[in-house]
Amino acid sequence: MTDLIKTILCPIALVSGALISGASQAATYTQIPTVPDGVNCMPLGINDSGRAVGNCTKIGNGANLIPWVANAGSAQVALPSLVAGQGCKANTISNANWIMGFCNRADSVATGVVWKGDVPANPPIVLNPLPATILPLPIRAADVRTVPTAMNERGGVVGWSISENDRATSVLWAAGSGTPQFIFPAGLLAQRYEDECSPVDVNLTLVNGYPSVALNCPGPGGEVIPRVATRGTTGYVMTDLAFPTGADYCVISGINDRLNVAGQCFYPNSDINVTKAASWTTPASAPQVLNTSVGTASSTININNNGFILISRSDGTGNVSNAVWFPTPTPIQVPVDVMPPANMTWPEAMSIRANSTSTVVALSLINGSQHRVGCTWTNAAGVVCIPAINGGLASNITAMSPNAGYVVGVVKDGTQTAIAVQATLP
Repeated sequence: MTDLIKTILCPIALVSGALISGASQAATYTQIPTVPDGVNCMPLGINDSGRAVGNCTKIGNGANLIPWVANAGSAQVALPSLVAGQGCKANTISNANWIMGFCNRADSVATGVVWKGDVPANPPIVLNPLPATILPLPIRAADVRTVPTAMNERGGVVGWSISENDRATSVLWAAGSGTPQFIFPAGLLAQRYEDECSPVDVNLTLVNGYPSVALNCPGPGGEVIPRVATRGTTGYVMTDLAFPTGADYCVISGINDRLNVAGQCFYPNSDINVTKAASWTTPASAPQVLNTSVGTASSTININNNGFILISRSDGTGNVSNAVWFPTPTPIQVPVDVMPPANMTWPEAMSIRANSTSTVVALSLINGSQHRVGCTWTNAAGVVCIPAINGGLASNITAMSPNAGYVVGVVKDGTQTAIAVQATLP
């Protein structure tokens, strides 16, 4: 955190200094050897141990993906399906080695599952939907499928239990458990079903034994009501986030382990009152919006556990840029630009993490040869891109570990085959 705090306190001096430095050595990709019968592989997650997950296309006429897990420095190992001959997809992995994804049932309907990444031969655990109820009235049929949307580093999953009429109830599954638990508090007479909220994030910190959940819920006029569910003594308690003066509504993008919340707020006449990235120190706090001297629109990508927020914003010329924002109680905020080198354009930042000394951003850029390349950024080194391997010219980073120690991505090799790669960051 130290390097960015200095930048916030003295932005002009440091922005003109070492944001782009050739002194830092780039990381090196290594190929994650492909699973048998697989080709064109894409990793989607990696944890602090360097264990990665992803999916490959299957060679031949089969339409199903091959989900896999790979230990650091080892080949991909295929994850078992729920039903023989049906497909699955792995989406991410936690530090506790739980893998979140989907599998098709025998009826070809996809539902949420988790695998244990350190025992990949074990069958997936189904994230079950809510069961039928008889009492209290009215009688309600069992839900029919689930959609996981986020997972914390313990392996706790949040998502939707979907009814037969395609209505969603927000639920939580504890790490390694297939039993759904309600997030929305019970009403005076009965449990509330079909809240239609979208659980966007779940943190690691336990409050009364449970993690906190960030949700975007439908309002009566079609607007969004951003909420944080924090566990009370008998169930979850919902806190609606406060809106800044003049805003129509706000949307949550993420919540960290300190209960800092990040998102963006929308205003009437948005050509002038532009969308602004927003931060809440706690769910009960007043919001801090990103008011900059140039007044351009901004939105949140995600937030790390030190409270630094990765944003996307217009640069005033019609192009999009990225920056790192540490909210401060001042009228004008000074985010730190993730400044591409002179010969690179079209930045697309995807993740912000923190190691013991630095805030790290993973992004991709278009280089002077018009190839997209995967890169990282720190305040000390600026943007440092990772060279492609195996005769390839194009690459992309798809995930970064929570401790900013590893990245995974895809390289198009010399035969134009997508290979899964991993790099240890310096």
